[in-house]
Amino acid sequence: MAPKRKSTGEGIGAAKKVKTMGPRLKKAVQPNWLAHKDWSLERPTGEWVNKAIERWSLLAPYDTSITEEYWMKYYNERMALDAVNSPNEAASLPIISEELGQDTFELLRAASRSVADVVYGCALADIERRTAIARTLRGSLYYLDLWGNDEEGAGDNPRTVNARTRLYSPFGTGASMDFVYDYHYRTRFYMADERFSTLYARARSIKEVDSEKPLMNTAVHPHERKRYEPAGDAVRIHNMVGSRVSGTTQKNLEGLAEDFFGVVGWLSPLKLFTLFSAAGTVDHYQERLTEDILEKAGLNKFKPFTEETDGRVQGDEEAKALTAAEQESDPSFSVPQRLLLLAKQGMLPTVPSNTQAPRSCISADIAGVDHALAAPGSISGAASIEDAPVTPAVVATAEDAVVNVRISPDVPAIEAAIEESPAEPATVAPGAQPSTTGVGEPSDRSLI
Repeated sequence: MAPKRKSTGEGIGAAKKVKTMGPRLKKAVQPNWLAHKDWSLERPTGEWVNKAIERWSLLAPYDTSITEEYWMKYYNERMALDAVNSPNEAASLPIISEELGQDTFELLRAASRSVADVVYGCALADIERRTAIARTLRGSLYYLDLWGNDEEGAGDNPRTVNARTRLYSPFGTGASMDFVYDYHYRTRFYMADERFSTLYARARSIKEVDSEKPLMNTAVHPHERKRYEPAGDAVRIHNMVGSRVSGTTQKNLEGLAEDFFGVVGWLSPLKLFTLFSAAGTVDHYQERLTEDILEKAGLNKFKPFTEETDGRVQGDEEAKALTAAEQESDPSFSVPQRLLLLAKQGMLPTVPSNTQAPRSCISADIAGVDHALAAPGSISGAASIEDAPVTPAVVATAEDAVVNVRISPDVPAIEAAIEESPAEPATVAPGAQPSTTGVGEPSDRSLI
């Protein structure tokens, strides 16, 4: 018989009895954002790095060793993912799974909220800094591929979930992390139930960005005799085979964090486990077994720092503010761009004195842009957008810009070409109320 899920309010995130005796919790280490010799708190002056900062609200520190060539590749790769993670776009086909029976974009919203809550509840002393990091992270998660199978046909307890995601660093370092999450649970009457799940994570540097294959996940590689093989430097966050569940180590978590954030010690091992699990979208599909998986793999093993919380109080307030901001935004924005609205409101409008303010590309669906599904094949290209002063409350236009998306070999061969034609600046029209259907909403046992 299949195990029953706990009712709302139980499980992860719910109140537990406090032990009167036990080891003291450690304190967080306030990070030194200039720990690396090439990092700077001053905004750089390059054209492509400024385009990236404006579009995705990248925060200091900035890695001054990164060349404009790499920032251009970063910009093009992430622009392509903005198109893929846009509802009603042909480019989004690889992340839509009709068999799963769940709304991909509501799932993305819920997972992004869980990622942000991790930082809202951290022990970073600078509250404004903490809020800024959480806001930027909220719009930095993307689906690369998604497929699932809902055996029961009711959107609950899916049989299979295969999700590929990428989370970009909130800082101007160009770092990112690829996640591969697989889950399978099928009850059997005359044999043992089928139960297995894995979550792999691998950090990427900006030198690994690939604007021609933006959906290529580097955490795994194709294999002749099995679905895939994990990369040699990928970390297995959790693993379930049958009733056996195992997880990674604190050392591995901190290694990933150092590659991704550049500094460690400001997030506890429990926070890191929670962050990476959320970024991998674990426990966002109403999977029946994930409570047991998460508890055994890390929640019952790792400890929080003193003063850390689950982040829900501030997260709830931020969610209300984001809903209000979305009501005033263009409904054609990609989901990650919509989730960055609060981060954009909080950004300082100033730019270095010796450079012109780069044109703000607020949406993958810029005014005057026509999206078309290209015929299958191999296309490569780059986005080129001329700079122009940023005009508040006006959607920027683009001239002679083309962004080409080539789907990676492990998903259907589909190419999306985004051709941008000249258009007059248009006032942003108020968008519709964001969906509140609750599809894919994180359960009340959200991770600390």
